[in-house]
Amino acid sequence: MNVDHLIATYGYAAVFVLVAVESLGIPLPGETALIAAAAFAGAHHAATPHHSHLLVWGIFAVGAAAAIIGDTVGYWIGDVGGFRLLRRYGHYVRLDEPKVKVARYLFARHGGKVVFFGRFVSVLRT
Repeated sequence: MNVDHLIATYGYAAVFVLVAVESLGIPLPGETALIAAAAFAGAHHAATPHHSHLLVWGIFAVGAAAAIIGDTVGYWIGDVGGFRLLRRYGHYVRLDEPKVKVARYLFARHGGKVVFFGRFVSVLRT
């Protein structure tokens, strides 16, 4: 199943899930889903202007809500149990104790910059 199929089949729900889960921190094609949904809406709007089931403004609203909700849930998970989860399951994603120490140091010293660039620079976020 590809992103185009998900958008054509599930519409706004697919956009919401993909963007929210990506914003939560799990690498999924959320940005690709937004682009595919916009292209789908534009192509179908041009073909049948009154029967398009996706509207660009709807995609914008759903994408924004999904990103905010995904970020908020990710923050909540990190705030409530982040360090414990990291120590317990970090080895599954190659985060051992020395890497965690470096990350804690970087966040303590440059937290705002790390969050800004990590969130808004696409290559770093991935």
